[in-house]
Amino acid sequence: MLETSGGRVVEDMLDAADRDAFHVLRDGGALAVADDVPAVMCPACGDHAVAPRKISGVLQGLCPECGYVEITNASLKAWAVDLEWLLGRLRMAFGIASRQDSEELVAGAMWKVGDYKVGRHSRRIVFARRLADHGTHKAFRDALAEKIERDNAVIISTTSRSAAMVSDISIPYIHLAEIVHLRSGKLERDEDRWNWCLKPAHLR
Repeated sequence: MLETSGGRVVEDMLDAADRDAFHVLRDGGALAVADDVPAVMCPACGDHAVAPRKISGVLQGLCPECGYVEITNASLKAWAVDLEWLLGRLRMAFGIASRQDSEELVAGAMWKVGDYKVGRHSRRIVFARRLADHGTHKAFRDALAEKIERDNAVIISTTSRSAAMVSDISIPYIHLAEIVHLRSGKLERDEDRWNWCLKPAHLR
C-alpha cells in the first residue's frame, strides 16, 4: 500500500490469504479509513466495475453481464496506511524523543523521522517511499543533497534497493521490512540489521 499511487485497499477485494495480515494492521492501528471508492468490481463475476446506488433502500450496482447485483457497505470502505502512526512507531523503535516531530522533506514520499542519538553521535533516520517513480526519485535526490548530511543518515524505504536506483549512494539504505518488525501493535528494531547500518560504508 505504501508503494502504490492510490495507496488504498478494500477488505472485500482481498484474497483470503491476505485478510489475516490486513486485520493485524487494522487492529494494530496501522490503517486509517480513506475516501470511499467510487466503484467496485462486480461481486458476482468480478470482471466489471459497477457504480453503487441505492434502489428501494438496497445498495446495488448494474453489471453489464450479471444485471443488478447487491453491494455491501464494506466493499466501498477503503483503508490506507496511517503515516502518522508509522512515523510515530518508527520514532519509538529507534528511541527518538517524543518531542522530536517528523518533518516531511518531499510531499507524500520522504520524511525525516528524527535523530537517533548515542552519546555524542547521532544518525538522522529518513523514511522514503515510491522511489521508483521518476518524479519522486528526482525530488528524493534533491532533498538528499540539500537537507541530509551525507555521512550522517540512514534511509529506510518501502522501495526495493534495485527499483530505487540507489547503488551510488553511500548512505545506508534498508527496506522497512528488514529493519523493523510489527509485534503487538509496535515496531521493533532488528538489532543485527541496525548494527549493519552503523558500520562504515567500506565494511557493509
